[in-house]
Order: sequence, then structure tokens, then C-alpha cells
Amino acid sequence: MSVQFDEKDLGWKAFVNEVKKLDKNPYTKIGIQQDENHPEDGESLLIIASSNEFGTHDGRIPERSYMRSTHDENKRLITSMVDRGYDSIIAGKSTVKTVLSQIGAVFKGEVQKKMVDLTSPPNAESTIKRKGSSNPLIDTGFLRQSIKDKVVMEGDK
Repeated sequence: MSVQFDEKDLGWKAFVNEVKKLDKNPYTKIGIQQDENHPEDGESLLIIASSNEFGTHDGRIPERSYMRSTHDENKRLITSMVDRGYDSIIAGKSTVKTVLSQIGAVFKGEVQKKMVDLTSPPNAESTIKRKGSSNPLIDTGFLRQSIKDKVVMEGDK
């Protein structure tokens, strides 16, 4: 007498493969993603971004943190999204890449909102006259629009 078994996966292999991706330390990058230049004056966007985030050594541009402060102000939100994301992955309802993409999109939006809402330290009067606006981090809007999010999985650069 012989016994025959039919193996039905029911999604177990896909689940295991998805969970294994977590071991590869995937992450989401938020910020200026490449060495892009400002379209009006050709200045490096990374220099503009970091000069505003950290201030300049000569003091001409004061520190106006929009990346670090947004992170600090949203730690609970990020932690909650990560926890819910893990639950969703474990339940087989989402993928690692989808969860990281959602976290990136929300955080990018929070950074861009911070850039619009930030008022202190204020611009110098000469800067306000040149720009026609007192918003310290918004001139043409190019820097804010250049904030991107990107999911990095194993093998990505």
C-alpha cells in the first residue's frame, strides 16, 4: 500500500521570502537624493539644503533644521507606522517595499510641511525684500519640491 501526498503552499513560501527581506536591512531615504543643481543659479542643492539645515560657519545663514527636527517631532508616528507595517507584513497583507514606501511618503510630506511652516529664525530684511516673502525656507519652492523618498532594498544603491 502506498500513500501519496499533495503539497499545497497556500502562500507560505511567499511569506517566508518576504519576511527574509527584513534580515537584509532595507530602509527608506528621505531628503535630497542626488547632486542636483538649482535651476536659477546652478548652486548645488546639497549645499543649499545643508546650509539651511545646519547653518553656515560664517553665520550668514542660521540653522533652520527641517529634517532633524521633523524626525524628532515625529518619532511616535514613525514608530507606530513601523509597528503597523511589521504587523501587516506578518499578516501577509503587505510587502516590505510597500511599507517602507508608505513611511517614506508620509515622512517626506512632514518634512515639506515643516519647510512651509517654519518661521524662525526669520529672514534678514534684505532677504525678505529680494524674495518678496518672509518664509525662511521657501523662495522658489525648488528645495521643498526636491525632497524625495526612496526605498533601498538589498542590491539597490
